[in-house]
Amino acid sequence: MTRSGNKREPVTISEKLRAANLWFEACAAQAKSESLSARRRKYRRQGKEPDPVTVASKADELETGQRTINRLLVLHKKLTKDLLTYWGYQGLTDMEIETRLGQTLIFPSFTLTVDAGRIRREISGSQWQSITRRTIDPSLLLAAAKNDPELRDLVAGTIRASAKINLVPPSSRRPKSGSAKKTKE
Repeated sequence: MTRSGNKREPVTISEKLRAANLWFEACAAQAKSESLSARRRKYRRQGKEPDPVTVASKADELETGQRTINRLLVLHKKLTKDLLTYWGYQGLTDMEIETRLGQTLIFPSFTLTVDAGRIRREISGSQWQSITRRTIDPSLLLAAAKNDPELRDLVAGTIRASAKINLVPPSSRRPKSGSAKKTKE
């Protein structure tokens, strides 16, 4: 929280913006390295280093499980479609299907939105400011920092990285992935 009580919101810099502003990517290298080091430490604390044979065995086991999951997801999708077709014909909002294994519930949930443009047009400027939150536009920030060394140094000093480590079994990959290097153990 800041002194004024407002929560500080981080500004995410997209991959597309980073590619267009190579100076930013160079400044982010240290933050990315620190984030990866922290993740490695976290995973090392989970146990001793497994041998390559165990790693290959675990990867095969993961792939076998993923193939089973993929088949079940296809079946799940088909069965869901069939049940929703039935629900569509019934004209009920909420529905329970009683079976020997229990009750299957079918009910709606909603995501509601408002037309911000219309609200903006129909209220006063002070009302608009009272209901909106000011945030930094990342593209404007990087464009301004590109030509202003002081602002660039400030931006570079505020870069934070958060690494998410993804594990994707072969059967979960899209056909033309090939981005990760293949290691054979």
